[in-house]
Amino acid sequence: MLLFILGCAPGSIVLTNPDGSPVGDSGVTGDTGQVDDTGEVQGEPDFSVWDGERVISTEEGCEEALGEEGYELGPEWEYYDYVVDYCPECDHYYYVEVGPDEVCGIDVASEVIRGVVLGDGQAEVWTFYPGDPDTLDDDATFDGRVIEYSYRLWDGYLDIEGRVEFPVLD
Repeated sequence: MLLFILGCAPGSIVLTNPDGSPVGDSGVTGDTGQVDDTGEVQGEPDFSVWDGERVISTEEGCEEALGEEGYELGPEWEYYDYVVDYCPECDHYYYVEVGPDEVCGIDVASEVIRGVVLGDGQAEVWTFYPGDPDTLDDDATFDGRVIEYSYRLWDGYLDIEGRVEFPVLD
């Protein structure tokens, strides 16, 4: 059950081409950009790359981080219409690999599907489960390049703080 809540159910979505390569993987990565005199990163964000982290905290005081790396999914992905049906307002959809596979003694799904709705200073972060897509945070902060979001699971037993930093296009 936990895998269902923290990620998508194992085997529920196959995300590879017949040759075994990931669908939609452009292989393109950005860099951190140039920093101006105010300390702000300059350049256009590369929304095709998901570079994130989630910190999981339990009621018992355990706190551990999950790394997340992924890429944008497009209309060529066989389940694209499924995610669009549930979140037509999403600006981007992502396949995200998560690691490690266990934090605070809890098993974590190694692959998840995310969607984001980007606004001025605000974002929504979505997760997609077969039959149960939902928003993780409908009031996340977004500065044009970084999304910071949070949500709770199991009546507050788990607190999750997430951050996605989109690299800068070269």
